[in-house]
Amino acid sequence: LKTEGPGFVYDCADIYKSKGSSMSSTSDTGNLSSSGVDFESDDDDPFTGDTNWRQNLRGSDPSKRMKATRVITVECCLWDPQANRPLVPPVEVHVTPLMPLFHLKKTIRSNLGVQNACHMFIMTCGKWKRITTQQTFESFLGEDQEKAYLRVVPVSEEEFQSTQALLYRDLEDSESLLDGFSYLRSDIEFMFMIPQNKVAHRAMMFDSLHKAPNVTFCSTEDIWSPLKTLENLPGSCYVVPCTSHGTIISDSVLSGFTCRVRCEEIMEEQAMQHGGEISAGTVILTHCGDSFIALAVMCRNDLFKDTGSQDSYYLTFRNILFATDEFNRKLSLNVESVLPTVSPTTEGTSKSIAKILFPIYFDITGMTERLEPETMKFAYQSGIAMASFFRWKKCLKRKKSGLSGYRKYVQKFEAQLKKNNQRSLLRHKQKTFMEYLGSEKLARRGLLDDEEAEWLIEACSFSKNVKSPFALNHRLQRLGFVALSAFLTDKHFKTGDEFQMKLRALVLENKQCLEWLLRIASSGSISLCSVVSSESIGRKVRFASGATSTLYRAKWENGETVSVKLYNADVNRSAILHEITLMSLLKHPNIIPIYAWGIQTPDKKNSNDESAQVFCISPYAKHGSLFHVIRESPREFAFESRYRVALQICQGLEYLHSLNLIHRDIKSLNIFIGEDCHVYVGDIGDARITAENMTKNIGTVQWMPPEMFAGTEYSLKSDIYSLGMVLYEIISNTAPFQDIPPATIPMIVLGDKRPPFPPGTAKPWEKLIQSMWHTKQKQRPKVAAVLEQLSALKDVPFM
Repeated sequence: LKTEGPGFVYDCADIYKSKGSSMSSTSDTGNLSSSGVDFESDDDDPFTGDTNWRQNLRGSDPSKRMKATRVITVECCLWDPQANRPLVPPVEVHVTPLMPLFHLKKTIRSNLGVQNACHMFIMTCGKWKRITTQQTFESFLGEDQEKAYLRVVPVSEEEFQSTQALLYRDLEDSESLLDGFSYLRSDIEFMFMIPQNKVAHRAMMFDSLHKAPNVTFCSTEDIWSPLKTLENLPGSCYVVPCTSHGTIISDSVLSGFTCRVRCEEIMEEQAMQHGGEISAGTVILTHCGDSFIALAVMCRNDLFKDTGSQDSYYLTFRNILFATDEFNRKLSLNVESVLPTVSPTTEGTSKSIAKILFPIYFDITGMTERLEPETMKFAYQSGIAMASFFRWKKCLKRKKSGLSGYRKYVQKFEAQLKKNNQRSLLRHKQKTFMEYLGSEKLARRGLLDDEEAEWLIEACSFSKNVKSPFALNHRLQRLGFVALSAFLTDKHFKTGDEFQMKLRALVLENKQCLEWLLRIASSGSISLCSVVSSESIGRKVRFASGATSTLYRAKWENGETVSVKLYNADVNRSAILHEITLMSLLKHPNIIPIYAWGIQTPDKKNSNDESAQVFCISPYAKHGSLFHVIRESPREFAFESRYRVALQICQGLEYLHSLNLIHRDIKSLNIFIGEDCHVYVGDIGDARITAENMTKNIGTVQWMPPEMFAGTEYSLKSDIYSLGMVLYEIISNTAPFQDIPPATIPMIVLGDKRPPFPPGTAKPWEKLIQSMWHTKQKQRPKVAAVLEQLSALKDVPFM
């Protein structure tokens, strides 16, 4: 069982979902040697299988129903592709042609004792062919066939590790802008540096270049960081964008570039030699110690404002390919290549170029605001440049054709360059999105814009709109949640805070999507945060306990002190996972985050043991709850600290209310104080969407509003009442109704009576709190108004 990392928790096949295309070859040849096994993702997951098989059978013709009832004996053999022989004696399994592929694999695995992901090959027409989909399985079985022969090839962990770095492979049955152009295997790796907060950049690059060889997309906070430490990356070539007038990226964007002066001198020399203006597409390759810098002319005047022409990026990228390939070719023939040196400390050495790093620096705006984003244009033209260059390399290998052979393809490349990529994208946009979602590539590609994000949420919400392409489609819904959990956990690449806030808000705003997400996550099928083992946590020191859990202080991965909440074994696991999922969805500095969760059990192999306990890891609040801080060290809790605490509580609550979430249990015991009086609002498990039917009597009586006691509907304003009670605690150093028996508090509150203020309390503070605990909900201010009044009272002491 897979028990670590985000995404699917108990899916054995999940670790095999990222396979590279370089290890794959056709399985129709009948050769089951190591070179003939296609290491693609496993198909036996219930979230990726054909879940509509029952619906397809209903109302079908008699021949299909007869096919479903026909029983076939399948002789299964666990096969070793290296030794080309069976590992164990074959076993017989009885199946029907319409049996779901997921159940077929489960049955065969159980009989053969296979634990890992596997590939299945069936003998048909004298050849071994791989079973990839439900349709291929049915087609491989003849109408009158009574017996079939199957070979099961397990995918080992070692095989997976050898291909783990190759994250991208061709999409099956997908339309590409460059279909029909053959790529050669490249010896150079191409890495595009993409700002992590620009997910649309990644999607645009992926759409055009996912079929290119050795292409990876690196999401990073600083796309220029490799250039600053390039001398420590031998064999790497970083592309520095330049203008026709010889200028490069300014200091304000690219600071700490030690080779700037020398690069500018080289570009100025080139500009002088070309009449003050270097031709677009010019590339000057330079040495930087054991590394290289390619000075590439991308535009005329302004790198961030100028737009590329129909072929400007094509010329630049093709010249980069030619310059690096020519340098490597001469080096392999021991022919000296004299390159200018830009490093101020070291001379260039004879090392080949193994990696090209290109920063995606283009300014990106909305699809509707600009005819064609520069990133999309660059990706499209770069893809054509790669296809063109590799076609040229292929023609060179044919001695008889050479240049004349390449000229046959020139018109095809010209036609592609003239094609408006923007128009093509918009025409096939939804189709492309559906293909990425259906082939499990969406999580690696990213989302192009807000519309695609809305499509993803719609797919997850199991829409009943018959006009929607996602309507009532369980398979797309499950694949949607796979992609959604990957995005929310940054499983494949970092997405940045802006993207995370927007996507999480979309999830929380869509009631159906949120309900499905909480339901699936509560069953343990997916997780929105890392799943870890208890062994990853250092020695635990108990510091608090409650009715349902015990709190421990411990050291975690990076030496950070964390709080480990260990739930009692008798607490309902679904309720725990519901709370963990909801807290994982929220992202705000003043809402306590969940770092990870896991299951602690005496029997490490059995997480379903009755004695198993769920734990979650959160930041450690050094000073404990606000309730204890007020009572144990009131003198050290000065006005400035109290004011900061009150302000942060309101900011955290404002975030919850912006998502239409009611906390329902705001009290000082659920507010935690960390270093420098940093506030965390905790215990989000009882939070609910405002439109939901609310459970009665949730909360603690001292902080509960009158509508809860009266049994009437409550709203966001119910949290305002409880917040007013917390502000009263901060001012008075006492809990509301502290000396009154809890059983009598409801009648007092319903009688419109409130706790008395200490003598000398400032009138502005009294007025604010009285407005917050008003009996009528409509008379209470919104949290935004409370924040505004708090800002006005910044210099007004409590007493």
